Amino acid sequence: MRKGSTLLDVRCKRRMCPVCGPKRARETARVLLLDALVDPPTHGITLTTLDPFMKPETFREGVHSVVRRLRRVYGRQVEYYGAVEFTRGTAKTSGGYRRIHQHMVNKGLQGADVLEVERLTRETWQGVTGAKVVEVAELLTPGGAIGYLAMHHRKPEQAPPEGWRGMVERPSKGYFHRPVAELRAEARAQLRVEAIAWREGISVELAELEVAAESGEWELERFEKSAGGLLIPWGSVPGRAREEGQSIGGLAAGIALSASADSRPLVLGGEC
Repeated sequence: MRKGSTLLDVRCKRRMCPVCGPKRARETARVLLLDALVDPPTHGITLTTLDPFMKPETFREGVHSVVRRLRRVYGRQVEYYGAVEFTRGTAKTSGGYRRIHQHMVNKGLQGADVLEVERLTRETWQGVTGAKVVEVAELLTPGGAIGYLAMHHRKPEQAPPEGWRGMVERPSKGYFHRPVAELRAEARAQLRVEAIAWREGISVELAELEVAAESGEWELERFEKSAGGLLIPWGSVPGRAREEGQSIGGLAAGIALSASADSRPLVLGGEC
């Protein structure tokens, strides 16, 4: 290894991971907050289910039907961000089964009567799924509601069951006021500044100055751990693989992030 290199474990990015899951939730919460500061949602909707064996396509069709109904009544500007969860299956009436449900925040319903929105939602949702328990609420503090949606409704015990396949974050195409990739980049930058401030015990303003003064580029290197624990260098990770999003974990058993003396500091949040 060259001087100044630091070994890091490859992030698995699994939502059930005790390290990667919370990191993703914090990032998503910041993305939603950044968006809400510019274009805040107006209502929150919760959709529940009765059938623990409901097919995914039935659930999706129910959500789409509700959105289509609201758009017909209130206009095409109605957009939504949905977060999918599962009940814990511990209630006496659950039979031990976990049931899928979705929390949504909606835009484009300014001035709409909450009771009428709930009536339309219940009528449509019940017609597709058979479930009639829905909740609609006007969001008085969008920023707080966004944080609640992204963090509180991501309790580990309500994560999808093992083996479940599907998206847990479901925004409509027009929900975000600008490309979500830009929002995520800004969210990561803000969270990194805050992590540096916390780690170094300095103010956020000083941490921002430190990040602004950084320079240098990272270089990904592959290593194989021998039976005796030695790290055998395999060379740099191909740039094309990184550009195409190929899993770094599939390229090597470990990586080293090498940088010159003026490179950015590392913020390590734990091992996964």
